[in-house]
Amino acid sequence: MTPTDETCEDQKGEMTPITYEQGSLVRAGVSQSEGDAIAARYGFRFRDELEPALFTLGMEEPFFGFLNRNTIKERTRELDTAGVTVARDGAFRLYWNPEFISTLSPDRVRGVLIHEFMHLVLEHVTLRRRKPHGLWNVAADLAINCMIPAKMLAPCMLYPG
Repeated sequence: MTPTDETCEDQKGEMTPITYEQGSLVRAGVSQSEGDAIAARYGFRFRDELEPALFTLGMEEPFFGFLNRNTIKERTRELDTAGVTVARDGAFRLYWNPEFISTLSPDRVRGVLIHEFMHLVLEHVTLRRRKPHGLWNVAADLAINCMIPAKMLAPCMLYPG
């Protein structure tokens, strides 16, 4: 299949249909007109409420672009917020709860993404993981969140000080 206005390349390199949930950008804190302008300018449509933040993060902070492009993203309601892991095959996975993401401003969604990507960068979910997990996670979260402006952190996120 060749690319068209209604398809995009997925994580496996296959062409898949692009879907657009009416209002998903509004839930993500982006006005419908702004979302439509972004989509028209770059020739694509956002599929869900996380994509506008991923797109903006990649444009504003290209460092995270590589991680974004090489991370499999999965919606789930099994987590209250978001989380990352590295699968046995080395694949990065970002799990995110759409209900949680929909409550955040665009800046805070980007803050959550930076937070999760930094767990990968700092190897918190691989080589450096320690026990007990709960205490290790608090320490790792504090180490990361001191690098993110407080205005970009979700209200439930820990902040040192």
